[in-house]
Amino acid sequence: MTRLVGAQFYSSLLCACLLVGVHTGNVWGAGQLDTRVGHGLRMEFDTRWPAVAGYRPLHLEFTPVKPSAADRTLRLEFAPRAWYGGTPQISVTQFVEIPAGTEVVKAKLSVPQLGVWNSYDLWVYEDGSELKKLRLQVGTGGYDDGTPTTAILKVQGSSRADITMNDNTTTIQTGNASIRCNEMSLPLSELPESWQQYSGIDIVMLTYPQLSLLADSHTARFNALRAWVQAGGNLWVVQCGAKWENLPHLEKYIHGTSPEGASLENNVALEKRGWLMPYVPTQKEMELQQNRNGYYGESYPNPMIEEMKVEGKSDIDNQVNQNLKEVERLLQNGWSLAEACGQVGITTDTYNRWKKERESELERRLKSGAVMWRPLGLGVVVAAKGQEFSTFDFWQIINNASPSNLTLPARILWSNRLGISPQGHCQDFWEFLIPGVGMAPVGVFQILITVFVLGIGPLNYWFLKRYHRLHLLVVTTPVCAAAITFSLFGYGLASDGFGVRGRVRSFTFIDQQAGWASCNARMSFYAGLAPYGGMQFPPDVTVYPVQGGYEEQKRGRTLHWEEDQYLENGWLSSRTPTQFVTARSRKSDIGLTITSPANGKPLTIENRLGTPIQQLLLCDKDGSYYWLENLAAGAQTSLEKIDSPKDVRLKMAQAFQKTEPVAPAELDPNNANYGFGGRRYYYNYGRYDSPLHSSALLEKTLHHWMSPTAPPLPRGSYVAVVEQSPEVAHGVSSVAEEASYHLIMGTW
Repeated sequence: MTRLVGAQFYSSLLCACLLVGVHTGNVWGAGQLDTRVGHGLRMEFDTRWPAVAGYRPLHLEFTPVKPSAADRTLRLEFAPRAWYGGTPQISVTQFVEIPAGTEVVKAKLSVPQLGVWNSYDLWVYEDGSELKKLRLQVGTGGYDDGTPTTAILKVQGSSRADITMNDNTTTIQTGNASIRCNEMSLPLSELPESWQQYSGIDIVMLTYPQLSLLADSHTARFNALRAWVQAGGNLWVVQCGAKWENLPHLEKYIHGTSPEGASLENNVALEKRGWLMPYVPTQKEMELQQNRNGYYGESYPNPMIEEMKVEGKSDIDNQVNQNLKEVERLLQNGWSLAEACGQVGITTDTYNRWKKERESELERRLKSGAVMWRPLGLGVVVAAKGQEFSTFDFWQIINNASPSNLTLPARILWSNRLGISPQGHCQDFWEFLIPGVGMAPVGVFQILITVFVLGIGPLNYWFLKRYHRLHLLVVTTPVCAAAITFSLFGYGLASDGFGVRGRVRSFTFIDQQAGWASCNARMSFYAGLAPYGGMQFPPDVTVYPVQGGYEEQKRGRTLHWEEDQYLENGWLSSRTPTQFVTARSRKSDIGLTITSPANGKPLTIENRLGTPIQQLLLCDKDGSYYWLENLAAGAQTSLEKIDSPKDVRLKMAQAFQKTEPVAPAELDPNNANYGFGGRRYYYNYGRYDSPLHSSALLEKTLHHWMSPTAPPLPRGSYVAVVEQSPEVAHGVSSVAEEASYHLIMGTW
């Protein structure tokens, strides 16, 4: 089979990506290595990294010219700019300790990349004074041309000297659209130890032996990589064995437990364990495609499937398989076989025949297939038999893969996963406001102005004339006007409050066996008074501002790193609608304690989620469904089995639909003059538009599980609608949530 090398690799991968949206990338993305010597130190500063978004890890290395007799504490300040001499997009500070006698100290500075870096500055301070000889002021010449960019990190080499950077390696033009790929090769020993630093990467590629070595010998780095996948990343592993002999060990590494019945003789067992495989064409079909336009021609949208439909074959990827899966879904939802087949429009004999054909097809794929994949938390793991991914492997992955709620082609673009762009405003920003907050008090204004007109006019005149004091009109008129004005102003302040109000939508995945939780959230804030000191987030959370307009790009934000990340200035302003997208991935012992029914006793649960449960649908390991409403945090109760989850799923879907983000009726997005430039609502403009957040991983996942036609729950899993997610970090000490929606999915 032809191996993918050089441009062929990117051609097969990137042409398919053109079909699924745009991620704003910049021509400058490689970074560079700078060196400074002075003040008894040699400093290396490495900004090389393939990602154009997310938290960018900057590598620093300090080597004392002579071993110091005393400890030294340095304060670093890094400030990137969109243009040379412009306002810094963000200013990031961090302390670095150099113990006495140390030969070399390495540090990583994580910087949220909020746009293109045309230039940057680095200052180094000690005891409040700048070490001027270590000052860096670099003009990168970077600019943004709006080209979609995929960032790939490959594990290769043995030291930092082996780092290679292929920035903008390939750009493919198709009509008015183009896409490029940034690739970086990094040694195993230099992989990040924080999952945040992977957050801007789209794909990490490594071999199974490298993964094994990473898990066994570099625990912190492996945990960071796995946390990134759990949070929505894409891990691609090659050399899994000609007969998939390394697959059970791969499962153990990525999941933390050995799979039961790890024999690979039956592909159905693989499917039950979560693995999916693309269609593998027969030799006849491959010849048919080659005769059509060349196997690697420009027709990438799966022409083989079209040929199979013409011949009437029942491949598991075409409409026949969709009918088969629909019957199986209805069966798990409590329908009888006859009812399910009747609903789909087939006979039971046809269903049984298709089922046998499907099992036979799965066996064929196991023997002849070269790639497979499975979800892991909110991310995806792709496995390949061979030494590397071939052109055909990529063709299968890109054109056939949809292993979770966001297909693989969409997953490999950062902005599609998050629904935002670091360089453009969010098109549906105004749909996710806190209801009624920040709106002008029109009704109260009408009442007060009516009272003012009546009082300052005829009533004031009548009263003063009666007491022969008409000369006081020059006093009472401005006093009444001031009173009414301050009343209106005071009402506006009081109605919005002085605290922080919020609205949150989140999805949390809990793997209770592995003791891991991952969470994606979108948060909308309105602060009557901005909290003193700004916002504070744990180190395992990524925070990205959602831009509502051009003004957002001009904010000078500051971030200070200690044990936590302190977002001090420019992140949350008073009386201004502000939104963030956050992600979190960490070890966690939250979940449900579930006691299976035995000896006539019902199934019981204990709520260890740390928040009240509003709705709970549970599928036990026997496939039986249970339903519950309203369970306090820490409470225990027994569950009653339900015959079919169909009505329950509909009830959950209807409740979910009531929480859908909708722009306030008072706003007219088509009017370019509303609130322009103000502190409340203003018109959005700018060069770049990001993908709609409604198409991001978060919203896709919520709609996937809360749809009336949602797939059956996997055995040993549950979905719970809760009051607040225990994995959402708000960044402020107290937030009054309104119109929020939190969904938790857990497995045990």
